[in-house]
Amino acid sequence: MRSFSRLFIRLLIVVVLVQATSACGVRLVYNHLDWLAMRWVNDQVTLYPAQELAFRDALEEKLEWHCSSELPDYVPFLDSVRATLSRDQLNSTDLEQLGERTGVFGRRLIDRFMPSVAELFASFDDAQVEELLLGIDERNQDFEEERILLAEKDRQQRQVESMQKRLKRFIGRTTPAQDARLAQWAESVKFVAPRLLVHQRAWRDKFADILAQRDQTETFEPALTELFQPADDWPEDLAETMEFNRQQTLQTMVDIHAMLTPRQERRMISRIESLRKDFERLSCA
Repeated sequence: MRSFSRLFIRLLIVVVLVQATSACGVRLVYNHLDWLAMRWVNDQVTLYPAQELAFRDALEEKLEWHCSSELPDYVPFLDSVRATLSRDQLNSTDLEQLGERTGVFGRRLIDRFMPSVAELFASFDDAQVEELLLGIDERNQDFEEERILLAEKDRQQRQVESMQKRLKRFIGRTTPAQDARLAQWAESVKFVAPRLLVHQRAWRDKFADILAQRDQTETFEPALTELFQPADDWPEDLAETMEFNRQQTLQTMVDIHAMLTPRQERRMISRIESLRKDFERLSCA
């Protein structure tokens, strides 16, 4: 689990595709994405003025690329989302295909941003590296407290509440029957948080080793880029467990979709159509 890299990707794709569904609206979020990005970076590490100026310039160029080259692809993607979710019956493969398309967007962002990210990291002094790693350690500690040290029932309840919150953005409040299905899902998924924490801490140590070699320009960026790719080095048993949990979650979403009330369905389609219009208006193409 690449905790830091996942946070970085969320900055650019989840802020746009998920935070956009909040009351603030996608256009407001997107139009302030440069400010949100810099605030996020400054929350991770204190930049010197020259570093901040250089990264702002790089960010501006990347956002122009995203506006002209990526946003136009979001429009037909949301058309396909609407068509898929408008069906009377779904299966897990339908949702899996939508997830794979979102993953393509994320990988393109990584490819485009990594040179600028590597350049920023290469400019760090030892104090900044220490600050960055300390922040990762603190997030791993929070992960342990919030996902591992809780009693089982409390942990499952948090899982249900988290999913309810995500669903509410699209369909509104869940019904008692839907809540019961979410509770069943929370009980069915296997508890992998301790293993994930081990993996996250190992990732942090690899990150620290790479940062220690940030003066080696020929090898630094390739090593960093490889590290920030989606995790593909899980042990076989952990990979199987993660796949089991993924399938359980997909099937739960299929079942929730089958339970949608007419009002929830109208809200979902309206939200997707609203997002589509916003992305179409924001596109620089």
